[in-house]
Amino acid sequence: MALHKKCVLTDSIKVAHDTPANRFVTLSGARPAEGAHAYGVTAAAAGAGGFAPVDALGTTIVESTAAAIEVGAAVSCAAPGDDNADAGKVLEHADDAKIVGRARTAVPAAGGLLEIFLIPN
Repeated sequence: MALHKKCVLTDSIKVAHDTPANRFVTLSGARPAEGAHAYGVTAAAAGAGGFAPVDALGTTIVESTAAAIEVGAAVSCAAPGDDNADAGKVLEHADDAKIVGRARTAVPAAGGLLEIFLIPN
């Protein structure tokens, strides 16, 4: 199934680190901590100190770090790994984490892309 996004608001955010496309960032352009609030998802890659288009409202495409995410599942920000490879990715929601979106498509494996409905927080 092809992924389609329906973004209502795309903002420009100055990012603090090299940031790939399809990753969550905070309003200050930082990588969100595990289970933390996020502003939106980068629509394109940007280098440290550069500006990235960030989808903040509507649906968007994001990369998963979890093994699988089902349609309708609540998602949260993943913890950045030691090399920050997982920074800004999503995983299925845990009880103590902030919900940043809800899956509109499923992802069968780690590193897959899925469409989510962004939940402003």
